[in-house]
Amino acid sequence: MKKAFLIFIVVAILFLIIVFGFRACQNSDQYRDAFIEANVEYGCFLKNNPGIENNSAVLESQLTEIYKENGLPVEDDQLMRGILDLYEGDSSILNLIQERVATC
Repeated sequence: MKKAFLIFIVVAILFLIIVFGFRACQNSDQYRDAFIEANVEYGCFLKNNPGIENNSAVLESQLTEIYKENGLPVEDDQLMRGILDLYEGDSSILNLIQERVATC
């Protein structure tokens, strides 16, 4: 009886790991695209508004609004930090953002 219960627990844990791992991969891709789109939009905003870089309140407000419009979880500081840490260091993503901002 104990052996069957232990096997059941192990199978249930493996199932949960697979399900939540799959969801995490989906969210990661979703946030990747949102991160790229939001940063391209923000880069174009900066490019089209020269001199605004001195107004930090407007910059922060605009960035938050753009992130929110693109589906990034701006109200969850820990999740946003994880997203930023994940993508800010990815040179392929940064290069893509720079290429797209150059055309706006």
